[in-house]
Amino acid sequence: MLCKHYLKSKTCPRMNDWEIILNQAKKLAESKAEWNSLGGNVKYRFFGMDSNRIVVDRISGGDLAVIGKIGATRAISRLRQLKQIPKTDLINSVVRQTTLVFLHPSIVYDVNTKMICWTENNFPLENLQDFINEAEDDQLNKIQIIINQRKNQSKFKSNLIKVYNGKCAITGIQIEELLEAAHINPHSKSGVNKSANGILLRSDIHTLFDNELMKIRPKDYKVKIHKSLFGTEYERYHNLRIKLPERCREFLILKYKKISHNLV
Repeated sequence: MLCKHYLKSKTCPRMNDWEIILNQAKKLAESKAEWNSLGGNVKYRFFGMDSNRIVVDRISGGDLAVIGKIGATRAISRLRQLKQIPKTDLINSVVRQTTLVFLHPSIVYDVNTKMICWTENNFPLENLQDFINEAEDDQLNKIQIIINQRKNQSKFKSNLIKVYNGKCAITGIQIEELLEAAHINPHSKSGVNKSANGILLRSDIHTLFDNELMKIRPKDYKVKIHKSLFGTEYERYHNLRIKLPERCREFLILKYKKISHNLV
């Protein structure tokens, strides 16, 4: 099973590989993220990091593992050239290769072939707020994107994780730390907190969905994006047909018709 996440904007330069994984590590460390080895037998967590290294702790015990900037960059560069490498050959030690797979959006592990693979299809906006700040008002229809503090949603999210089998409904990502419970119609307005009014989404997709830059067409469950997102990596999701429970349709109808004039 292959899944990934990261951010990139056409208005911001693309990060190099080390900046990508270090930035991702910082975000996930804040949420106390844990992850399993590729074989699923060992669990890891972040111990610390600085500009040149990421230190990983084996939760079950053992020495700390250091992923250095130079070694990681060389391993990723080699994988990019070869496109796929047996899981034991990417970089020395299981914990290091597992961490690179966990952190880099273009590195995935194929459980069927036991190969670590390079993909080129996982770069949404690098900094969504910068994108909004730099865009013209008419491009975004004067929509101000504010990432709300989503509290008291643990039960709502747990229900949606069950409904959507732990996957983002649009991207298919399965890293729980990056998934959020999105209300189709805002809870503050509708008062409806049941799963029929919810979709499990990756955090950046949630932000776009809440701020009417991405919608799901009720009649066929096709994703539609705002015209300002064409030319960005989010364009890949335009006209993507997704699977949703039938009970979501009535809530999508209410939301979609409000802003359909902004969508392509």
